[in-house]
Amino acid sequence: LEHDEVVRARGCRGEQVAHVRRRAGKHLGRYAEYVDFPDLESGAGRADRRARLVEVHRHGPCSYHTGPPRPRPRPDRDGPPRPRPRLDRCSVGRVCDTLVSITPDGVLFAKNSDRDPNEAQVLSWVPAHEHPADERLDCTWIPIPQVRRTHAVLLCRPFWMWGAEMGANEHGVVIGNEAIFTREAVQEEGLLGMDLVRLGLERADSADEAKNVICELIARHGQGGRCGYDKPGFSYHNSFIVADATGAWVVEAAGKTVATQRIERAAYAISNGLTLPALASREDRIRPRIAMAAGRRRRVQCLAESVADVRDAIAVLRDHGEGNERPR
Repeated sequence: LEHDEVVRARGCRGEQVAHVRRRAGKHLGRYAEYVDFPDLESGAGRADRRARLVEVHRHGPCSYHTGPPRPRPRPDRDGPPRPRPRLDRCSVGRVCDTLVSITPDGVLFAKNSDRDPNEAQVLSWVPAHEHPADERLDCTWIPIPQVRRTHAVLLCRPFWMWGAEMGANEHGVVIGNEAIFTREAVQEEGLLGMDLVRLGLERADSADEAKNVICELIARHGQGGRCGYDKPGFSYHNSFIVADATGAWVVEAAGKTVATQRIERAAYAISNGLTLPALASREDRIRPRIAMAAGRRRRVQCLAESVADVRDAIAVLRDHGEGNERPR
C-alpha cells in the first residue's frame, strides 16, 4: 500500500462515485478502481449524506474512457449501443474473498484479506481447555457465558481482537469471515464477526455444528462494536463460509436476521456482498458497489470453479484481475 496513489476530493456526495473515478482516472492516467468514503463508513453509506473527504485509490492501467462524458448512442440513428465492459474482467485492487471448492479428493478452503495495513495479523495456537461452570468469557467487546470445553484452534487474527478472521480447529473445521454492508443498524456493542469465527471453531466439531453455533450466538447477542483499528467508526455485519471434510455452509447475517445455505455445488465464493436471496432486500445500495463486491465475487466464483488443488487455490487468492497480475 505504500506505493498506492490517492486522489482526495472534498465535498463529494456518495452517488458521484462514477464521476470521482472518471476525474481521478484523468488525473492519474489510470482507472480509479477503489473509492473510499471515510466519513460515510459509520453512517450506513447514504447517498444523500455528504462526505467531507473522498479517497480514490487506483490499481492497474486505465481501460476506460476518462474524458468528458460521451453522448449515449441512439438506437434509431447510431445503431445498437456498445456492450458495457464486464466488471469481473477488470483489474481489481483490494481483495477480501473467501472460497470453498468441493472436489472428488476432498474440500479446499481459501481466504485472503484486505485489513488495515497497520493492523498486524498474528497466528495463534490455542490448546483445548476444560472450563469451570458459570465461567464468563470476555470477547472483543462483550462478555458471554463460556462452555465447559473448548477445542484446540489455530487462528489468524488482528492483534487487538479476541476473535479471528479465519482459522481451523483440531477436528478439521475451517471458517472464514467477510464484512457485508446492510441497511440494518449495527449494534453499539455485540459480537464481532471475528468473535463468531473463533467461537464456532472452539465449540463445534463439524461444519454443521459450527453453523448452528454462529446462528444461535447472533440471535442471542447480535453483531456490533468497532471493527477497525485505524478507523474507530468502522463497523459492519458479517458473512461466513464454514467447512469441514464432508462439505460446507454459507452463513450471512444482517443484524439478528440470519440466512444459511448448504453448499452443494463444486465451488462457492463470497466477497463483501450478500449472496443469498433471503437477505437480498436488506443489502445497502452504495457500500457494496464501492467495494466492487459483485464484480469481485463473479470473478472469484468463476476461478474457484476450476480449483483442483492447493496451488490453484493460492493462485485465486493472488488474482487481481486481467492485466494486473502484479499490482504495485
